[in-house]
Amino acid sequence: KYKMGEHRSSVSDLFTLRTAEGYLNAAEACAMQGDAQGASDWLNQLRSKRIEGYVNILYSADEVIDQVRTERRKELCMEGHRWFDLRRYGMPQIQHKWIADEGRTTTYTLSEKDPGYTVPIPQAVLDRNKKLVQNELAPDRQGY
Repeated sequence: KYKMGEHRSSVSDLFTLRTAEGYLNAAEACAMQGDAQGASDWLNQLRSKRIEGYVNILYSADEVIDQVRTERRKELCMEGHRWFDLRRYGMPQIQHKWIADEGRTTTYTLSEKDPGYTVPIPQAVLDRNKKLVQNELAPDRQGY
């Protein structure tokens, strides 16, 4: 038996919203509504806390969206946001170059709207709930 207050799990599905993500979400929302000034203000506030001597910049709505997406990659790195961001951005084609120790380069490509963007619903879940339908783009994975 576990004692009260004893935590036995090393894996968590708990996600938190950090202040930085809130600022970036607010900036992106303003930009998507065409409010470049508001979007720039949110982004500038975040950067001024992160970069010593930062000077505020007024971006256009399109520029600030690109800036926010770049900042999300840096600020939220290794926190599990990237895959969800890419899905939210419309599942664009992305490429990653891998350089092996011997200098050989391999390029991996995830095509636009690639099935790799979609997580299949496990068969056991589909068997339990007959009203569920497998994700259209889900890769056909044997034994999943």
